Amino acid sequence: MRSKTILIALFIASVAGLGAMLWHNAEKVAVATNGAQSKIMILVAAQPLRTGILLRSEDVKWQAWSDAVVPGAILRPSEEDRKVKPDADAHVLADVYGGVVRQRVEAGQPIVSGLIVKPGDRGFLAAVLSSGYRAVAISVTAVSGAAGLIFPGDHVDVILTQSFKQADVPLSRRSVGETIVSNLRVLAIDQRLQQVTPDPNGNSAQVARTVTLEVLPKQAEMINVATELGKLSLTLRSVPTNAEPVTANTRVEEASQSTWADDVSPALRRSEQKAAAGETGSTIRVVRGTKVEDVKD
Repeated sequence: MRSKTILIALFIASVAGLGAMLWHNAEKVAVATNGAQSKIMILVAAQPLRTGILLRSEDVKWQAWSDAVVPGAILRPSEEDRKVKPDADAHVLADVYGGVVRQRVEAGQPIVSGLIVKPGDRGFLAAVLSSGYRAVAISVTAVSGAAGLIFPGDHVDVILTQSFKQADVPLSRRSVGETIVSNLRVLAIDQRLQQVTPDPNGNSAQVARTVTLEVLPKQAEMINVATELGKLSLTLRSVPTNAEPVTANTRVEEASQSTWADDVSPALRRSEQKAAAGETGSTIRVVRGTKVEDVKD
């Protein structure tokens, strides 16, 4: 009887010990799991993103995520993967840059793959365009296109430069430049709809021949007429700060005064002012042998 009691006591002790060990192991697994979850990083919006925006590097960032992961969220490769493949992050982001956001995303919210239309997808360009806008293409050169330093997603102004050759037009009014439309979003460079990662081999960037811009219907008409009048060139606008609202261009044109030749060259302006006032200046008589010539100073 006594031996039976001892066996029962040993059995109870062993069960208790096994339970304690299992509980301890479960606690370690839970701690490890929580630690792993706290290290999960997903791609989120770095700033408010409006519908139709072309995603760029400054629009997104990696952020630690401890809540439940949203279906379709873009996960950052693990630290082990990044050690094996240092460019693992770049490969993931390459599928994001240049994509179009289908709906507004607030700062800090996850970038979900289902909300992005990627270049090459059907209806990509239509998704890029804001409601009521059109796409218009203009030809550019190395100079007029800012030497290839303008990329899809940037905002530009369009400047028209004209030259008048009529003999009865004074020199001060034969050349003029004016901003005809402003704050236009660049949709594509040639047939490239996204910003290309710089060549690691250091090869020079290709100079664009065509730039496609997002415009209002009236702006499209203005640009088409301007191409018949003179030379068009693009000027790059600065990136809006966080304090500035991110809005689509709703202006037909920005108030701007024309810049004439005499606005650029004070010497030309003074010359024409003297001519208008009848000022001829002093005269110097130059004698070369039997030839006499009067030269105005």
